[in-house]
Amino acid sequence: MTSPPEPPAKTLVAFGVHSPTFVAASGLGTIWKVQRADQSPAALKCYFDKSMPGEASGFTFLHAIDGRGAAKI
Repeated sequence: MTSPPEPPAKTLVAFGVHSPTFVAASGLGTIWKVQRADQSPAALKCYFDKSMPGEASGFTFLHAIDGRGAAKI
């Protein structure tokens, strides 16, 4: 499988991550393994549709857990 273009640099900067490695693509977007500033791993999902159908409510959940892990991949 060919990797899509990397996430825009401004997106990586906005989330404080670097070194994206393509993981998977779905109908909703692409998932990248990234590194945080402290070198810990994280995942970045870039949506194709800005409205993020069916997933936007997850931001409320992520805010509520205040930085603790939400999923193990």
